[in-house]
Amino acid sequence: MTRPLILAAVIGCVLARHGTALAQSSQAVAPAEPCSPVVLIERTGTCYAQVDPRFVTTLYFPRMVTSAVSSDERYFRASIIDDSVIVRPARDIDADALGNLSITAGEMKVSIMLGVAGHSSEVLPQIDFRALSEAEAFDARVAAEAERLHQEVKREYERRHRELEGEVTREATQVLVERLLQRHEPWRIDAIARNDDNVIVRVERGVWVGHDLYLFFTVQNRSGAPYRVAHVGVFEESEHRAAADAGRAGQVEFESAAPPVAGLLGTVRVDQFGRGVVHVRDARGAAGRRMTLRVSEARGERPVSVGGLSWR
Repeated sequence: MTRPLILAAVIGCVLARHGTALAQSSQAVAPAEPCSPVVLIERTGTCYAQVDPRFVTTLYFPRMVTSAVSSDERYFRASIIDDSVIVRPARDIDADALGNLSITAGEMKVSIMLGVAGHSSEVLPQIDFRALSEAEAFDARVAAEAERLHQEVKREYERRHRELEGEVTREATQVLVERLLQRHEPWRIDAIARNDDNVIVRVERGVWVGHDLYLFFTVQNRSGAPYRVAHVGVFEESEHRAAADAGRAGQVEFESAAPPVAGLLGTVRVDQFGRGVVHVRDARGAAGRRMTLRVSEARGERPVSVGGLSWR
């Protein structure tokens, strides 16, 4: 986008926001943004200041002040002194009084909403209004437009993310329902094995969902050290597989009471249980064969092999 186009877009947004602020002023509703000790504005601006009848508030401007009009001269009196305006609240001002000052100083036009402070610490004794340089004004407009575009893109991304999440959920549900209609059958297995460290693995059952088989297993750790599950493999008993080879094992999910650790499927603390499920790839191709499920730690250490598994 070229500089003139950016300027045009940003100026439009600034004017729109300024118009909204003026509309709020006409309804005697204080804007959300309070004045600060130094206020940087470009030509026009609005802020909210709290005053106290025991003090005066001095407003400073970069040019001679030519006009200072109060919406309520009785409660909020304004006096022009060269490049400043002195605001004197009336001694008998109501605690809920609201008003505003419209001030012109050179090309700068400022509307200041006024209210009564609940405590003297909320009062600013002086406010210095400074004009942005051309470069600062341009940078401010570009920053504001960039932030607007960022928020717009963020909202669009969040909307699309919600839509995509819904689409994925619907698609996954449809696939699952179709497979359940093909075949949904539990398959009792109940095989068990342990290693020399007294880590026990039991394959309790399998469940057919369509053409996919899922094996459910538990790990009981009766050794003297935590058992860190790193690998799960499924293969024929006659096959000689490397320690970390998964064989027909596909997606594995495992849960236990221990917190998750990167690089591990899970950890089973001493004298505790963990449970998992493993998807068997091409389970129909292995139907009727004697299969083994093997669980091990990293590098295939402390393996437990449960043999004699079969399904149809």
